[in-house]
Amino acid sequence: MATNGVFRQALPPVLIGMPQMGPCGLSENWLLRYLGDVHWQIICDGLNRRSRDMVDDAGNRLYASFARVRWSSTVPLSGYRESDNLTGTIEMLRFGGGVFVSTSQIFGEQGTISATLASIFTRREGILNDRLVVSAPPIFGACPIPNTDESPAFLEEHRSIKAGKSKIHRFMDRAFETDSPADEVTSYQTNGYQDFNGANLLYFVSYPTIADICVSRTSLIAKQFGYARFVEGSSPLGRDIFYFGNANLGDWISCGLKLMNVDETSMSARVDLVRAASGALIGKQFVARGRP
Repeated sequence: MATNGVFRQALPPVLIGMPQMGPCGLSENWLLRYLGDVHWQIICDGLNRRSRDMVDDAGNRLYASFARVRWSSTVPLSGYRESDNLTGTIEMLRFGGGVFVSTSQIFGEQGTISATLASIFTRREGILNDRLVVSAPPIFGACPIPNTDESPAFLEEHRSIKAGKSKIHRFMDRAFETDSPADEVTSYQTNGYQDFNGANLLYFVSYPTIADICVSRTSLIAKQFGYARFVEGSSPLGRDIFYFGNANLGDWISCGLKLMNVDETSMSARVDLVRAASGALIGKQFVARGRP
């Protein structure tokens, strides 16, 4: 429903069970899958076509690619427990036919999660995932998702980070350096059984998972936390993810960790994902964690 120039609807309610949980509370992977699915379904409904029928004017198959995803919570994800109820709302705007930005509020029994997701449409140029080209579907008739005449600030920040114009990024009252050298680099090979979606693209929820796997292997984290304590006890408070590219099955990803702050109660870090073969930066994320 469009009201006051914004499309708004209730999020499907969720009872937290094992599919929604990780080793310590609510799963970030599930949370992003859930929000991404609702975001994409609103777009499909608004354009009145199925996802498999999404094409541009030339008939090229289009895919929704997330450019930026940001979420934050008033409590660490470990604070959302089994059998808790989640309710919420989602709003969406579009910029022309190719850019869609949704904003969600999720209310739990222990805290509140705020999330903003910005997606664009891309098509493959060739058969590889490192050749994605921006495109857009035609919009027929009245689209219930209101159009804005100005490029969303949320995406303008994405362009600024990608161009290297922003040296400091502020997120959750923390200041992150955007281009200082990493403190430590580890590697990860993409896995076809868990990292890719139905379009055979590196799934947007895999970027933070890959980052966490790589970070957990570093000697810095081993010294500060220990592997088990980091995985089970250092729960995310929020993450701001900037997507700049994709990867193919079997590609090696270099993961650079830049620690910004570590103390007895919190941790802040920047994580850069680079396609090792080409040196192309495919993602940059800023993460805040709570420490029990």
